[in-house]
Amino acid sequence: IFGQTLKPDYSDYRHFAAYTRKNPHDHALITQAISELESDGTLAGYRQKWSLSAQSEQALSTDERGSAFNWQAFFAALTSVAFLKGAAITLSVALLSHFIAIVISIPMAITLNSHGKSALKVVLKAYVSIFRGAPTLLQLLFIWNALPQFFPIFREQWFTPFLATLVALSINESAYQVEINRAALSAVDGGQELAADALGMTRKQVYRYVIFPQALRVALPPTINEFISLLKTTSLASVISLQELLAITQVQVARTFEFTEYYAAALIYYLAMVFFFLFLQKRVERRFSWADRKKASANAA
Repeated sequence: IFGQTLKPDYSDYRHFAAYTRKNPHDHALITQAISELESDGTLAGYRQKWSLSAQSEQALSTDERGSAFNWQAFFAALTSVAFLKGAAITLSVALLSHFIAIVISIPMAITLNSHGKSALKVVLKAYVSIFRGAPTLLQLLFIWNALPQFFPIFREQWFTPFLATLVALSINESAYQVEINRAALSAVDGGQELAADALGMTRKQVYRYVIFPQALRVALPPTINEFISLLKTTSLASVISLQELLAITQVQVARTFEFTEYYAAALIYYLAMVFFFLFLQKRVERRFSWADRKKASANAA
């Protein structure tokens, strides 16, 4: 394990390192190189130029802790402002993009469930197929890197990684949410729509008072499941420098080389968010259990 070779004379110094293979031959070569730099005065020149500590430190040292888990670093990460901000950005992106996806998908689902054929339905089917078939990471990279190439307006400072992630995940998620909404709308008995028409309700009233309330019960469980999946998908945004939870974790790991501790802290944050929405899903399902036909029939019997 590498120790410090050059250390500045100030208390705020942060440790940095470079990766090498766990190979004794490589370690021997590095030790030899450092010894040569020390003997010919190169390291002494660096110390003088950059005000580095003159204390001689071993390049290759043995870490007495071995692979022990650093609980102090783990709890520091759990309570750090950086991790809290990263988790807040992750949750914000997931909530906003899923809300936008739902708003987009509802009229699309209504159109696709309508009778007859039209050019619009063909376009919507192509939209759903393309964005469900293309990898989410590819869509994210396309919007962040390729979109500014075709449209110069996206080269401005307002087009941030947060906005690019929001657009990419909203579009991608809407393609999945369309199918959930279509299935929920199809689950509503067609006879109720005919009865509402017979009562003289307008099309808007039929959807608002008859179809949507019943479709909501069917759509909610898979929608929450889809949101949980989206919450984990937000980690892909780290590749375009969005400072969400995983990106913050990677920065801390690169700075300290304490992989297990920081990844474990990130895992706790993800699990806490996921378990909260799983709990919410159970509460919602119990709330709408009165509308379950099977349970209603069993209670009536």
